[in-house]
Amino acid sequence: MKIRFTYILIASLSLVSVFGQNSIDIAASIDVEKKQIKISQEIRYTNTTSDTLQSIYLNDWNNSYSTKNTPLALRFAEEFDSRFHFAKNEERGFTIVTSIKNNDSTALDYARLKNHPDVIKVKLARPLKADESYTISLNYILQIPFDKFTRYGYTNIDDFKLRYWYITPAIYNGEWQYFSNKDLDDLFIPKSNITIKFEHPRNYVASSELDFVNLEQQDERQTVIFSGKDRVDTKFALTRVPIYKAVQTDYFTILSNIDSEDLPTLDKVLVNDRIAKFITDNLGSYPHKKMFLTEVEYRRDPIYGLNLLPDFIRPYPDSFQYELKVLKTALNNYLKNTLLLNPRKEQWLNDGLQTYFLIKYVEEFYPKMKILGKFSNIWGIRSFYAAKLNFNDQYNFLYQNMARTNLDQPLEMQKDSLLKFNKNIANKYKAGIGLQYLDDYINADVVEETIKTFVEKHKLQPVNAKDFETLLKSSTDKDIDWFFGDYLKTRKKNDFKIRKLKKTEDSVSFTIKNKRNSNMPVSLFKLKDDSIISKTWITDIRGEKTMTIARDSATKLVLNYDKVIPEHNLRNNWKSLKGFFFNNKPLQLRLFKDVQNPDYNQVFFMPLVEYKNIYDGVSLGLKMYNRAVLRKPFDYRIQPRYATRSRSLTGSATFTYNRYIENRNLFRILYGIGGKYASYDEDLFFRVITPSISLFFRDNNDFRSNK
Repeated sequence: MKIRFTYILIASLSLVSVFGQNSIDIAASIDVEKKQIKISQEIRYTNTTSDTLQSIYLNDWNNSYSTKNTPLALRFAEEFDSRFHFAKNEERGFTIVTSIKNNDSTALDYARLKNHPDVIKVKLARPLKADESYTISLNYILQIPFDKFTRYGYTNIDDFKLRYWYITPAIYNGEWQYFSNKDLDDLFIPKSNITIKFEHPRNYVASSELDFVNLEQQDERQTVIFSGKDRVDTKFALTRVPIYKAVQTDYFTILSNIDSEDLPTLDKVLVNDRIAKFITDNLGSYPHKKMFLTEVEYRRDPIYGLNLLPDFIRPYPDSFQYELKVLKTALNNYLKNTLLLNPRKEQWLNDGLQTYFLIKYVEEFYPKMKILGKFSNIWGIRSFYAAKLNFNDQYNFLYQNMARTNLDQPLEMQKDSLLKFNKNIANKYKAGIGLQYLDDYINADVVEETIKTFVEKHKLQPVNAKDFETLLKSSTDKDIDWFFGDYLKTRKKNDFKIRKLKKTEDSVSFTIKNKRNSNMPVSLFKLKDDSIISKTWITDIRGEKTMTIARDSATKLVLNYDKVIPEHNLRNNWKSLKGFFFNNKPLQLRLFKDVQNPDYNQVFFMPLVEYKNIYDGVSLGLKMYNRAVLRKPFDYRIQPRYATRSRSLTGSATFTYNRYIENRNLFRILYGIGGKYASYDEDLFFRVITPSISLFFRDNNDFRSNK
């Protein structure tokens, strides 16, 4: 009776899918020793456009491991990862397609694309007209790759962690949207009703984000059946022990093996429930019963900083680290399984929403968390400006790391064209802080309300980023073209400066200079000491804009005081109304390098004890410099020393200026001059002055090019 019920249920799911819905039915059997999976599959593809299709394109991303010349292999080579190139043949994966037929068992012509060996073109026996469906039957064998290349595949203990493992149809929306696997987790496929029958040895446990249907056991093997409706991402794991633990929240089940930092079970349950509630409250209900979160996913897309710390260094509470790991991975799963955006061409929106809600979560539940965690309270560290930064300050900081070195790229740039740091970190963070910037500018929680409405309206429906722009513009009277223009489409940066200040007893006249060729707004604060009197948004600053405002007992005018705007240079945003130039930013001497504090003109210093040569002997001195953690155009390093043997004053000095040039192959010019004074014999000294100029080139159309 149990087996009969299973087949009736599967047949019912297939019948439901006939009416305008794609469906994928898979019967798979794994040979653990050979690392092979034999698959018999049926794809029912529905043409949802008004065009007539002569062919269908299928994604076969397991075959992207097949040779050293696939786009995936070339991607590894571009990033100087030699593991794939030197791997044994049996460690690479491939697919052997034995047959592709239509529903009356007629063999169909098919071929792999020349430049995309992981994409198959199938010529249909009859044209597929609008709103009609076509059934394709496939038989093929998967050779599973070793997981050392992408963390997906078979492990060294013969566990299997699979993603993008079976053949899927590509999307047609006027043109075919297919592309090769480049290890970017961005397969773009239509939603489908999926049924998987997976036969495996009885000493293994199968885990999936699909709903469990049934388990049929034989003597040495068993068949597990999973199914799901409206699915796009189907991760699958086969492990010797049940490493994935389920937590039933009030909203959906979370199945996960993310490292729990040895938290008690009750604490893990509470954390997972709070995350599920936060996501549901802010984005709406999750359309599936279960969310499958894996340690592999988190390690491939971690929270930068947490992933770099060894296990014995834990500056944050264990619950906080575990919470952010689960939250980041859960947000990623929710967005990918709900918003059917093109993940290669429009990834900025998913990235931005993920980062935006990571920031909001910390603001809501951990508002006092510092970027250095508990280290911020340690004597000797707490005096550093870095110790005063909030945890959420890292997002702008890491984006600026690329922007200040002229390595940033537009948010709308296709994902496979981004530098690795930009893809993994900088562009994600720029998108998130950009949404915060937009929300602060519009005000009244319009952005958050629009996000929730957008997700609910387009849940599990074809959608693009333009739909989000249209909905947001309809929700506000303010001009936000600057965000969808300069901020998303270009590399233009924000850098504003207050100049030409004139004051009277009751008013202040000043000029705001836009040092960049952008048209983004900036906030102006009036402060009385450290208290905010008012905040005003200034728009349409093209070149310079002169204004006169009431003084209102203000002592300072500050641009971007709350640092919501991702600004290239914060050091020129202050003007004091108290009289002297030096009141704008006092001089501050700091021992050792630190994060630049925009409130001060900082000079760093470090004691020196050196032995350069026998004529000078031991030299005692001081290094004074201005280079902080983030790059600045002008750097200096002055090192006066007293030589104890020659009893003379020696030393060196270096001054450099970086000129960054955007949108040119010549992207950086480094000017420098250095000098040195030291002994070369008894009572004999030499002086050296070294001017220099260095030119740095790259392909402006392809930052990834290694040529």
